[in-house]
Amino acid sequence: MDPALLKERDLFNKKAISTATVVKKKHALSSRTVQKKKSKTSQGEPGKTKKPKTNCFPSSVLLGSGSDITNSSQYNKFLVLTKIIELMKRRHQNGLDYPLNIDEILFEINMENVGNKIKTWLSREALQNNPKIDVIDETKFLYKPVFQLKGREGLLKLLKQQDLKGTGGILLNDVSESLPHCEEVLKHPSLEKEIIYVGRRKVMFYNDKSAQLDVDETLQKLWHSVSVGGMDNDKIEEYFKKQGIRPCQDTGFKKPIMRIMPRRKKTMHRKAQLPRTNDHIHHLLEY
Repeated sequence: MDPALLKERDLFNKKAISTATVVKKKHALSSRTVQKKKSKTSQGEPGKTKKPKTNCFPSSVLLGSGSDITNSSQYNKFLVLTKIIELMKRRHQNGLDYPLNIDEILFEINMENVGNKIKTWLSREALQNNPKIDVIDETKFLYKPVFQLKGREGLLKLLKQQDLKGTGGILLNDVSESLPHCEEVLKHPSLEKEIIYVGRRKVMFYNDKSAQLDVDETLQKLWHSVSVGGMDNDKIEEYFKKQGIRPCQDTGFKKPIMRIMPRRKKTMHRKAQLPRTNDHIHHLLEY
């Protein structure tokens, strides 16, 4: 063949090979750019990526673990103190009347790992000065209720004393706090006729049968029909006087009013100053 034609064929093949490789590279580059764009659209724009929300408190505080109790902050001190008082109250209500020291108390509430500072503060200051805690032998503690009650006989005795003194009833919350096994004691049939509950069973009174009176039903209806809302004692007294009824007067003992007299200022009596004489040099004077 003609050598000129061979040269042209070789040049044509070289151009074909070079153009094919360039097309492949462009295709590869275009596929990569499409993948990058897809990844950007799925993740969002750069610089505006959302960060996962994290809690501003440590996990120990959120979970309420016992690791934060070892710290000596004011919050932890009173947290331990409230748990101790709740424990001592629950023990008293269950009839456990033997005292415990500070180590035994912390063992009961599962707080043996409390720091020494909190332990000394509890044993020397907080429990010693708490009105709900009774100190025994300076190292052991018991719960101190409102009333010292041990059974239904003690409860009846207290209610009778309140009735005789005229001091009124007793709150049911104070009785439930002071009387061990209160619910079982109050359910006893012998107490149903001896106790009167007033105000949705919140105040307890002794049922004094000697003070009971039989009142006619008509009088009871008249009593309940009279409305005294918005009237004070002075207006009620004026109404009785107009109807010709003399109201009862308070005949109780009244303390005399002691008038405090102002103290008089003490006057200082000074001795009159006499004229001084020079008798010791009388013989030297010239007349």
